[in-house]
Amino acid sequence: MQRKTIINILKYVLGIGFLVAVLAWFDIFNSLYLLSDIQIEFFVIACLIVVCVHLLKTLRFYALAQELDVPNTFWQMILAHMIAPIVGRVTPGKLGELSKVALLKGDKKILSFVFILEKLADMITLCIVAVFGIYAFGNYMQAWLGMVVIIIAALIVLWKFEKFLNFFFGKNLLADQWFKENLMKVGYMQWLLYLAYSTLIRFLILSVPWIVAKALGIGVPMWLMFMIFAVSSLIGNLSGLPGGIGTREASFGFLLITYAFIAKEPAGIIVLLSLLADVLVEGILAAIGWTINLIRDA
Repeated sequence: MQRKTIINILKYVLGIGFLVAVLAWFDIFNSLYLLSDIQIEFFVIACLIVVCVHLLKTLRFYALAQELDVPNTFWQMILAHMIAPIVGRVTPGKLGELSKVALLKGDKKILSFVFILEKLADMITLCIVAVFGIYAFGNYMQAWLGMVVIIIAALIVLWKFEKFLNFFFGKNLLADQWFKENLMKVGYMQWLLYLAYSTLIRFLILSVPWIVAKALGIGVPMWLMFMIFAVSSLIGNLSGLPGGIGTREASFGFLLITYAFIAKEPAGIIVLLSLLADVLVEGILAAIGWTINLIRDA
């Protein structure tokens, strides 16, 4: 346990150190003069989009949980989703968002099942856009072939999930066919709603840096920004560092400079403001949610 704690601390130190090094390379402090021309209304819109993302995630989780007869009110869902994102922000792959399961009432296995579906949808939509980005930037693979492979792999994982989980942990956590049986409980209309929520959530997440660039008066084609941010987010998720800190920002800035042809200084400000919009909103939501929880439990 002590060794694991030390490794985790080292990951945080490495991630923060990497982020500081990246911001220093962008010469971020000498670039702050660019903020004097910022159109603040666009940054506010970016922050409101982040709020909408978390509201839609709440609605998606609530709809699936209701379909599976997990008794939580929408207000309880909102509170859990106000607190969980900031925890996910400081954990690898944002797995800390699983903390909302602990904050909610009902069968924890079913709630964890809903969480897994949520994370799979987020990862699939991210990978699809990122694959197109990788193809456009590096010509490493055919984008459509990559997308098909991602979807097939996701279906295999969904259908045989309990086997993967039991093998990973080395014990029978879930009975055979448990995951499949719960998948079958979700109606077709609910699946369509789930897909609609997931697509809209990914679109809004990818639009934040595009809006931030607009705030600085920098025009980048929307689809290009989507691909750049998707690739950098995927790199951050795969890095193993808490919240992908440092690796996401480094790759995001590099791609902005290389493929969007933005100078180093404004690229650094876009990276910084995109991160700030997420952290600012998630921090405020977490503070409000945690305060309400404390008052309610007092």
